[in-house]
Amino acid sequence: MPRRTTTDKVEALFRLYEQKMYRIAFAILHDEGQAEDAVIAAFEKILRQSGVPRDPEGDAAKHLVVAAVRSCAIDQYRANARERAHSVLTDDVAGCADAARTAEEPIDDHLEKAHVRSLVDGLPEPYGSVLRERFLHERTVRETAEELDISESNVRKRQERALDMLRNQKGRTRYESLCL
Repeated sequence: MPRRTTTDKVEALFRLYEQKMYRIAFAILHDEGQAEDAVIAAFEKILRQSGVPRDPEGDAAKHLVVAAVRSCAIDQYRANARERAHSVLTDDVAGCADAARTAEEPIDDHLEKAHVRSLVDGLPEPYGSVLRERFLHERTVRETAEELDISESNVRKRQERALDMLRNQKGRTRYESLCL
């Protein structure tokens, strides 16, 4: 039997356990994107801390990936809970009905900023926090990753998903989405 290289072992580990790990993470987080992020974080953790198991199909490897994904998913769940507990609306947009009635009038800068902030605040976490860091606080991907304690690849993926969510809301008028 030919000896497996490290790359072969990593690929085998990923093929064998990626879907199982995703199901575990999704059961904890109830969010597809966060479950995917947890799986990637678990693989990063395994490769960084434990190294690749000799036999990806063995019981030791199975226990290792289950423990890693559970740990990452629970960490994310706790981070979500902390974020929800500390989340406050920063701008209160009063007179939503008045804004809708004056749709033909130009919007002043303050209302425009409040609108953008309300769209970002309307995104599910952790996507809103990534956009806030990246665009409202004008941080780089690296700075955002450090601030949120996630990898740079997770920042890019969450930013991509958040922008997709905002694009999907684009069909609404500015005032409809503001008042929802």
